[in-house]
Amino acid sequence: MSLTAELVTALRSEIRSAPGAELPSIFGEFAGLGVELLARLFAQQQISPIATHAEDDEADRLLTVAQAAQKLGQRDQWVRAHQDELHSRVQLPGRTIRFSERKLDAWLKRRTA
Repeated sequence: MSLTAELVTALRSEIRSAPGAELPSIFGEFAGLGVELLARLFAQQQISPIATHAEDDEADRLLTVAQAAQKLGQRDQWVRAHQDELHSRVQLPGRTIRFSERKLDAWLKRRTA
């Protein structure tokens, strides 16, 4: 059995035997571990947080709220308040959000057309 399989088996056993009152804390710890694993995968470029489009092979940049606001000529608060209508929000692990630059460009193009 591999180390990964052994760890998973041991963790499942611990979860099943843990008192109910400890489950929220255990869940929080596992969520944190998941974020750490995802960050390592991103860092090793084994998975990419950047979407690509069929039209070409150019990658889409994911912008922070501040970068999106600057691109749109608005304040950060405006971007947060209008994120649903922008149709470009990308939810990353935790509460982190980014905005697809391509989708923001398309939104701007529709607004000025």
